[in-house]
Parts: sequence; structure tokens; C-alpha cells
Amino acid sequence: ALAAVIDILLPLGHNIHNQRLAGGPMVVVARKDHPVVQGRISVAAYLAQEHVLASSRKTGPGIEDMELSRLGFQRRIKLRCQNYWTACKLVSTSDLLLTMPERYARSINEPLANQLIAFPIPVSANDIFLYWHASAENDQANRWLRERIIASFHIA
Repeated sequence: ALAAVIDILLPLGHNIHNQRLAGGPMVVVARKDHPVVQGRISVAAYLAQEHVLASSRKTGPGIEDMELSRLGFQRRIKLRCQNYWTACKLVSTSDLLLTMPERYARSINEPLANQLIAFPIPVSANDIFLYWHASAENDQANRWLRERIIASFHIA
């Protein structure tokens, strides 16, 4: 059995405990001289562009896609990759857009000179949580692991 899991907000049973680890706003990443994006973007322009989705999951929507869907929108995903660095490199040499957590975007994009702009829908859709089973609540090893994970998120 897994000792702990880090994931987005999920529906929970009564025997699963959780703690929010991190969150914050999403930003849109575009190359410095993108023909459509210059410091801001409308929802219509955002949806009309092609996007790269960075996700550790092999299939399924991104967090931002779930929020867009909830509002009746769908974006055009052209490529999918597994990490933000690769996605930011792709964005720096193409007209693709990337939506990602602001807390990572600033440091990753600094050497690439990509522009970071506000996600056109005011939402904080990237909260992540630590989950563990209720039976591990008082387990010393599990508690030690949870404390280390929580501490690492407060440092970052």
C-alpha cells in the first residue's frame, strides 16, 4: 500500500486524510515575440491558440482544462509532454502557449525570456494536496514522511 500520495484535489472517502501543500495562480507562457500575446490575452484569443500540455499523466485533461470545461470552454492541445522545462523550451521556439503554476514559471522561464501573463480566467486551479489513509494517521514512519513532504513545500 502507498504511504502517501501527492495529487490535485480529489473526491475523498471518510478514511482518507489530506493537507493542502501548495497553490496559487496560473499563468500563460508565450515566447517573447509571440504574434498574438503581448502582455495579456483574452479568453477568446487563448482558446484560439494551440497549446502544449505539461502533465505527468499520460492521458486525460490538465487541471486548467477541467476548469475551462466547467465554464464551457475547450482549448486546442497540440502537444503533450511530461515536464514544465521541456514545455517551456517548446514555447520559446514556437507559437504554442503553455499554462502552468506561477510559482514554477518565474524561475523556469528566466533563462528562456518567455513572457508570463495572467491566465485569462481568474482561477487558482493548481492546488495540490498530500493524502494518506486514516489507518496511517498515528504511524510514526508515515508521520515522519508527511512532515518532511510538508516542510519541503514550505521551503520551495
